[in-house]
Amino acid sequence: MSPRTYNRTRRAAAAQETRRRIVAAAIRLHSRRGSSATSWDDIAAAAGVSRATVYNHFGSLDELIPACASDAFTAIDPPTADQAAGVFAGLATLEARICRLIAENCLCYEAGAEWLRTAWAERDFVPAMGDAVWRVQDGLARLVDAVLAESAAGPAERRLLLSALDFSFWDTLVRAGFSSKDVPAQIERMVLPVLESLTKERR
Repeated sequence: MSPRTYNRTRRAAAAQETRRRIVAAAIRLHSRRGSSATSWDDIAAAAGVSRATVYNHFGSLDELIPACASDAFTAIDPPTADQAAGVFAGLATLEARICRLIAENCLCYEAGAEWLRTAWAERDFVPAMGDAVWRVQDGLARLVDAVLAESAAGPAERRLLLSALDFSFWDTLVRAGFSSKDVPAQIERMVLPVLESLTKERR
């Protein structure tokens, strides 16, 4: 490797690390205060960089929030139809697919819970937060469609599953005192019997 290539590689790595620190600082501050009450100076100080450096990486909230969303909630990008179908490949029954979806969805919510609470609270007045929430919900809708594909489930079952898997419902259960580890089982107990009843009525 030539000295010039080596230096470029080091600069790229340093820039990536700086970007990571800025995003991590923004996630922490947004989770505690909300994005509207967090200034660029606050983010710069928390990340240990200058305000100008923050602006060099992110010129606006419209650029910063998607980066935070991607780090806080790894499923922020809606899956394609093929990707969604692949998640449930090999699971022969509808119940097994639903249980897999509930478990994986709850794990994602647990990992990004603090930032997601801010996103849901600010979605109606911070456009970038509204877009992040939409992307989460759009991705969930694609996964639900993949789960229900080729089953007897109809629109009512789809609405039920989407509602039960919405972040707001997960957060309500956690705030009500259920541990995050118990939430998937609670959702299964509520959803599976109702889905079975609805599909039986249609037969």
